[in-house]
Amino acid sequence: MIEAAGDRPLAALPSLAARMDALIDAGHGGEDLAVLAIDAVR
Repeated sequence: MIEAAGDRPLAALPSLAARMDALIDAGHGGEDLAVLAIDAVR
């Protein structure tokens, strides 16, 4: 999605992508979108 945006400014997408990459690296790749808040419920 970042590549598709081209030169257009991105507000949140780069941070969201980095968070998703970190969660996938931590072994949460098979979980749904709710895993983004995993640190809030631990």
